[in-house]
Amino acid sequence: MEVFLKEWFKDDNSALEDIKNGKFELHVKYRGLIHPRLWEYSLQADWSVHFLRPSAVTQTLESSIVETDQVVETKYESRLQYAVNYYQTDRWGDGKTFIGKTTYDEPVEFETINENEKLPAIEERKEVISPYQDNPPIREETGKGTKARLGQLDRVSKTSLMINSPFVLNVLRYIIEFPAEAPTGDQGGLASGIFYHPFKDLYHHIGQLRQYKNDPTGLRAKHSKLFNETCDQHVDLLLQYLESQPHIQINRFEKKLENTPATVSFADIWLLLKPGMDVYVREVDGSLTACVVNKVIGGIERPEESEESEESEESKQDLNYIAILWYLTYNGEMIVRKTRRVEVNVYDNSREVTALPLFPARFQDDIDGGKLREQLIARGKKYFQYSKCPSFLEYTGKGLKRGSRTVSYQSNT
Repeated sequence: MEVFLKEWFKDDNSALEDIKNGKFELHVKYRGLIHPRLWEYSLQADWSVHFLRPSAVTQTLESSIVETDQVVETKYESRLQYAVNYYQTDRWGDGKTFIGKTTYDEPVEFETINENEKLPAIEERKEVISPYQDNPPIREETGKGTKARLGQLDRVSKTSLMINSPFVLNVLRYIIEFPAEAPTGDQGGLASGIFYHPFKDLYHHIGQLRQYKNDPTGLRAKHSKLFNETCDQHVDLLLQYLESQPHIQINRFEKKLENTPATVSFADIWLLLKPGMDVYVREVDGSLTACVVNKVIGGIERPEESEESEESEESKQDLNYIAILWYLTYNGEMIVRKTRRVEVNVYDNSREVTALPLFPARFQDDIDGGKLREQLIARGKKYFQYSKCPSFLEYTGKGLKRGSRTVSYQSNT
């Protein structure tokens, strides 16, 4: 590099002297300034480098100053002006950068604006990914109509719902006990107010959101009338949005559950299985055992960029649901929680809820008046009692393995 610079400035003694003494600057595009003593070790072959001599700049500026005897008179207007200069602190808080100036004809008074007054209560956000460009255009505009402009290679990647309203977030924090997804810091959920498509936590608690307006007790009773009126308006906005989604037809799903018998389509099973709820699992011998839902994965996956296009049905994928459940068991020393996985295979049309490999416990409780629940609770109490002290247990009957063979089992515990 030094040989190249000397060859380039071979006829300029001043430049050769600056190169020899290290009195020059190297600016690398997108990377900043490189110190003259380090450039031989830092530069790479594919970098775009700008060579600058401060002495040459000084000479140019001095030569551009033209001495003249002409006096240019400044004109002053007979008025008083008020100015406000705006600065922004740097990321470390040590300095500031000028970002703008506003002038007024009247004395300036300051007022602090509550940003929540300017923000929408609820905002749907869609992310558009564009191919790499050296100088990408900045898109800041207020759209009109319902059609956003996309380039031929642009791709819609994510849809999220930003809940700015502290009223709605206050209600959601009150009603959500078991989130559908594990907490991720401030990246999503109640901490940040951002919920990602398909908004599982919001749909799982849509019934409680509707009930909040008519519940005179609980959280509502702790707030003023004005607070509750504003909260009701924002909750209505959220409900209107959730009920209008074309690929998550919550009203159709709820109507099917009201049928006799209750039915559900494969696409809506994730709406049926709410984290934290009690479910019955059908064993190989046809009996039912109780578990608690931890999370549900799988189902119909549809690329978000084709949600409203004719290609959505062709591009979607139907995957088996996998429900991750938990129950309590004795490990020889203590009662601990253990997980199990139950799979729901893809099926067409709709099925009875109680015919699924697992289903919410309330449907069976409605059928038998809670008889099975009482039996399982009684069995659980015995199990807990036997786990606390030495016991002699004997069992003769049908086994749980395939073939339903009769077994005889004795144990000293």
